Amino acid sequence: MNENRRNQRVNLLGSGWLSHNVTKYSCRLVNISNRGALIILNNPPRDPLYSGNTCSLEILRADTNNLYLTIDASIVRFDSGVAALDFVGLSGEQLALLDNLMQKEFIFIDGGQTLIEFVQEVAAEKGICLESLCFDTGDTCQDVELHSLRLSAEGRFTEVHLHRDEIEAFRALKKNRLTKTKIFNALELLAERGES
Repeated sequence: MNENRRNQRVNLLGSGWLSHNVTKYSCRLVNISNRGALIILNNPPRDPLYSGNTCSLEILRADTNNLYLTIDASIVRFDSGVAALDFVGLSGEQLALLDNLMQKEFIFIDGGQTLIEFVQEVAAEKGICLESLCFDTGDTCQDVELHSLRLSAEGRFTEVHLHRDEIEAFRALKKNRLTKTKIFNALELLAERGES
């Protein structure tokens, strides 16, 4: 990975664990770089977190579904459940795993963009005038990443729930059948509601 990308913050739609003292908090990852991360704790901490506190962040590795990358960090800022972290003492192996994770995240975000373009194309073919179309994190909990495409047309609303693997496969396979079917069904619902 080149140096420019290494210093970029990458939006990271996923979840992880923040460990502080003897407590482990479930968190949602907002963004990450090779220097730090921004996270949101799912539940408020019992013990206060302060700037300078040491902690560790566990995030699912990009090269496996059941192993975590654990990174030591220092809390830079904490407010209303949002924590900014600085990573400390990263080893060469940790940096390589982090780079791999960031590269995979670029692919994932690109997959989301591919989905949006496909929905717009199919909606236009079906004569559906979309008022809004967004791709968001949906229900994200530990080890289960469901993301949502939310669509509205003429005051009607529907959504498509997709697992991360489906989104990545959609990008790689250029519109795989299962994901296409989900999108077609959602657009058909919008079209049917418009006719009634």
